[in-house]
Amino acid sequence: MLNSAYFPRQRWAFPKDNEKNFVAASFHFITIIMFSLSVTHFEWFFVWGGNCAHNLALFQFFSLKSNFETIGIQNKTTLRTNEVEVPFLIQYHSSYGALPCINSDVVDLIHIIIILCFLSILFSIIAFFLDIIGSSKKICIVCRRNALPSIITVLLVISIVGVSYFVTRSLELSANEMNPHTMIQVTFEYGCYIVAAAGAVSILATACNLLQPQRQIEDNQNDQLVEDWDGLETFSVSLHNMPVLPPPYIP
Repeated sequence: MLNSAYFPRQRWAFPKDNEKNFVAASFHFITIIMFSLSVTHFEWFFVWGGNCAHNLALFQFFSLKSNFETIGIQNKTTLRTNEVEVPFLIQYHSSYGALPCINSDVVDLIHIIIILCFLSILFSIIAFFLDIIGSSKKICIVCRRNALPSIITVLLVISIVGVSYFVTRSLELSANEMNPHTMIQVTFEYGCYIVAAAGAVSILATACNLLQPQRQIEDNQNDQLVEDWDGLETFSVSLHNMPVLPPPYIP
């Protein structure tokens, strides 16, 4: 009689915890906090000299409607060969009040910075959940192991710093046009430095994802087959059921 013996069921699938990276997730969480604080609490630019708004922050430009007002400055007329030059002052009106020396170019550039900051927060949140959940889907594994959201965040930070430089140049040009006899200087404030630091933290998160030990990505169908594999099947024959051999032939 044939009896079938089975090995115990074996699961060769790696546990999902291997796809989690709590260190990188903590760096992403810090990045999100730094971006949020820089956008909502800290000033980004400081204008030295002139009749201009000295402290400028991103939250002062959240409104998409651009309301400008041109004001002529009296008692400061200058003569130029049969022409009369009257200095003027452009004010940008926001929910936080009037901001002198702010023209449309400056507002557009600051709106670009705001959009880039929110995109950075979005990609940092995506990276955070990829590391904290450890999804087993192939596209999620590829994005997390190659640190794609973190790399995009770093590139966005570089773009933010570059646009911030152009904001300082536009601010200086606008302020000099409205204050021709005053020395104007524009410097960065804490908000810009915090964003740069957030980019450095994103680089650390990228390193944590890229340096994490990885296993080979298996196809979902093959994983299902391996999980349902019950082991090798062997057959054994009971000795007491074997037929009795005849005695040896004796002539």
